[in-house]
Amino acid sequence: ETGFFHAGFEKHDKLIDMIVAHAQQLQINLQFKDVTNGITGLGFYFIIISVCEKGDLKNIQKLLTFQNISFNESDEHGQTGFFCACWEGHFQAVKLLIQNSKSLNLDLNKADKNGWTGFHMACQEKHDDIVDYIINNAEEFDIDLSLKDQYGDTGYDFWPEKFVC
Repeated sequence: ETGFFHAGFEKHDKLIDMIVAHAQQLQINLQFKDVTNGITGLGFYFIIISVCEKGDLKNIQKLLTFQNISFNESDEHGQTGFFCACWEGHFQAVKLLIQNSKSLNLDLNKADKNGWTGFHMACQEKHDDIVDYIINNAEEFDIDLSLKDQYGDTGYDFWPEKFVC
């Protein structure tokens, strides 16, 4: 593990900003990955823990300016930043990630180890605005609403009363 990874893990904002701003000049490889879990300092800090899970739009927008950051990084449970934003109900963060998903090469269908996607979690937690936004934008952004988890359930199955005709 690198110092950069630990700075990210410990949420040292100013240090992270300084490292990112001067990385090229100092020949720091921001994409160096931890050998244990394969997570970079940037991905672990900004995407998984701090930014998407908390719906931190300011730092999500900051991340959008960085090059070569994988928004598909996941934690030890296979959960991505998009997954966490859906789970926690951060509509604006979810919307921003979906709107930028193509340029980020963000896999909006990436499932965690249980087979749950962001759509599954938004349905599970009954985040009506997120569920509706995902459904309304599924075709344009290639979101597969029929994906099944390890038990054969889709997101729709997590909130059946919403989808009863």
